[in-house]
Amino acid sequence: RNAHARRFAEGLTDEVVPFVEQHLLGLSRDSTVSRCLLGASYSAVMALQVLLLRPTVFRHFVLGSPSVCFDPKILEDVAISNFAPAAAAADVAVQIVIGEREKEGLTLPGNVHDAMAAGTAELAQALRARGLYVDGVNELPSEDHSSVKLALVGLSETAMNLMRA
Repeated sequence: RNAHARRFAEGLTDEVVPFVEQHLLGLSRDSTVSRCLLGASYSAVMALQVLLLRPTVFRHFVLGSPSVCFDPKILEDVAISNFAPAAAAADVAVQIVIGEREKEGLTLPGNVHDAMAAGTAELAQALRARGLYVDGVNELPSEDHSSVKLALVGLSETAMNLMRA
């Protein structure tokens, strides 16, 4: 939905990923790697955009508190986009995480929207309806929208292990 999402997805997948893999990690172009893209809040929505636009570049997506409630039409994109067959064939898996306290909505100063938890649940359902494996919505105890980001990064290794199971 973001006007620049396509440019972002292209830049990330066509420029950044190959550069990092070849020049920083020393991988050859023929290497088969399992990539994970992690995002929190708006960057989780951008990771979702990458899934929709380039569904086979990353095998795992960890979406922390994806802010789909600010643009619920992205759920329509999930429902109608042609990404699903390629993503399912590539065994793409998505883990979705929110802070346990995000259900409290705007009554808690660290939260940004009353519908964050509901929007996240709708996203998980929409991805499952398209045939993708979705782990979650998992709740991180005691976290709200402002604190879940750091906790998510800290749990990224655990998230990857969950995805492999």
